[in-house]
Amino acid sequence: SVAPAAALWRRRWRVARAAAVIHVAAVVASWGGAQFPYLIPPTLTVDDAAAPAGVLTTTLVVLVGGLFVLVPAYVWLLRTFRASSLGG
Repeated sequence: SVAPAAALWRRRWRVARAAAVIHVAAVVASWGGAQFPYLIPPTLTVDDAAAPAGVLTTTLVVLVGGLFVLVPAYVWLLRTFRASSLGG
């Protein structure tokens, strides 16, 4: 596409990287939208492949609970190594 190429031409590396990520995400999302409601045409639909509501609820609760453990640990890890790399 034009945006990543233009950013590369102007040597704006971060803009080029972000534009490329957006471009790829748009292609994948478009493909998914074009396939809807089928996951594997013509036999498997989204509704047929969905887990029961209880499983989805439990998964969501576990993921949110895990965030409360992992995010503080990750922040602590980053602060620890950032302080040691700065000589402090």
